Amino acid sequence: ELKKNKDGKLKILYAGSPGKKDYIRTILEGIARLESDALKQITVTVAGITKQQLESVCGVSKEIIEKIETSLVLLGRIPREEVLELLKETDITIFLRSMRQRYAKAGFPTKFVESMMHGVPVMTNCTSDLVEYLKDKENGIIIEKETNEAVENAIRTILGMSSEERYAMK
Repeated sequence: ELKKNKDGKLKILYAGSPGKKDYIRTILEGIARLESDALKQITVTVAGITKQQLESVCGVSKEIIEKIETSLVLLGRIPREEVLELLKETDITIFLRSMRQRYAKAGFPTKFVESMMHGVPVMTNCTSDLVEYLKDKENGIIIEKETNEAVENAIRTILGMSSEERYAMK
């Protein structure tokens, strides 16, 4: 059924541990490019990373965090069961990976599988053989490049969709 979030905001989830594999910094910088009207329409929950890790490990600037802080929920490390519970409240998950690194070409992202198993569309770029499964605006949103502009555009795309179109992606 169509989950209506109490606050009417688009709920975006990133779940992962801080490392080099996912481009969380690029994601947050892309979100920070949105004007305040668009920022007010979204909640970005980051599970697995603290504010301190965002800065020290992921290289996210204090300015970026401050700009999006009213739309950002940082949970730090939480049990997998809690992440699966969060998925029930989520409209779309997001991750971004290198198109060039070997790890991205090998294997299939678990994040994609778990998200799809819970009926949650994914916003990501097409690494590994994701392109065979991720259909833009059908079961997710394709982030065209590994840039903050591309992340911004992908978020604008989903914000521009009707609730019926968003629901159809589930």
